[in-house]
Amino acid sequence: MFIENRPKPYTLLKYEALLRKLLPKHRSHPLIQKDYAKHAAGFQGEKYVDYTLSIHPLPDSAAYPGVRLRHKRHPFQIDTPLITPGFVLLMEIKNMTGELSYDSTHDQFIQTIGAERKRQRNPIQQSTAHKLQFGEWLKSHSFPSVPIETLSVISNPNAIINHPQADQTIFDQLIHVEALPEKLQELAAKHPQNILSSRDRRKLYNLLKTHDEPLNPDLIAQYNLNDSHFIKGIPCEHCQAYPLKRVARKWVCQNCGFMSHDAHVQVILDSFLLGKPTITNSECRSLLNYDSRSGVLNLLKKMNLRTSGNQKGVKYHAPLLHDYPQDTPVPINARTRIG
Repeated sequence: MFIENRPKPYTLLKYEALLRKLLPKHRSHPLIQKDYAKHAAGFQGEKYVDYTLSIHPLPDSAAYPGVRLRHKRHPFQIDTPLITPGFVLLMEIKNMTGELSYDSTHDQFIQTIGAERKRQRNPIQQSTAHKLQFGEWLKSHSFPSVPIETLSVISNPNAIINHPQADQTIFDQLIHVEALPEKLQELAAKHPQNILSSRDRRKLYNLLKTHDEPLNPDLIAQYNLNDSHFIKGIPCEHCQAYPLKRVARKWVCQNCGFMSHDAHVQVILDSFLLGKPTITNSECRSLLNYDSRSGVLNLLKKMNLRTSGNQKGVKYHAPLLHDYPQDTPVPINARTRIG
């Protein structure tokens, strides 16, 4: 089984950039940290499913690490599509805690944590909708007909799934991640015929990659933020004081003495995530609080960013999603571990 490494989505990268950039005492900090934690937990769940697939591989199959497609102008997100010779499996992954009760009589999905009960989005209905959309999307790209299966996978091993009506259909579609290997074998036995050749499987995988439109939210607008809410210059990753000062080709913290050769890199990447997808030398000087055109030119060149324009009008472009660093630090009071 081929499993491509799952990068952090733009949403998670942007939250991390925002937590590095936002003034620590801003009133929205607690809300942003809470929202970030939810997205981080979701990503952890998806990575755990990837890990489970990697240690229990299905032969001649490929798992795509999350795809957002569009059909008739309507986008839809599939957490993990699995392409096999006999079928395509669309997985909806939920990293949820507590007791999860599915009421098939009223099509309700209830999460209970302690004394609190919440109605959550119905993952089975989501999967069913995605199955219809994906089938139509395949037709629109003249792809051969193939059986499409769906699964809602609860990735948190501590969650308890409760289904009072004991409907077998629900048991077949809503499972713990530990049951995934057995479920894959069951589906493979259900679809023994090799409908998709190796060439077909490669074609579908490449179609997903070509037409993937990753969600790229505007968090600045979402939280009603502006430049006055942000740290100016480069913050110290050791003590969070700012701005660092450029001294003898190093960035130096005037508060704790911390020194770095590349502290500017993350600030520039964060500016791409939170602002425009391009930056000029002049904009970068203002961003870094470093008024040296030649110095900033050297810093930008060393980042090997794609460029357009020439001379003083040159623009440096943001990297692709897969090229963003995956392990950059988040301020301690906002840190949520990513597995």
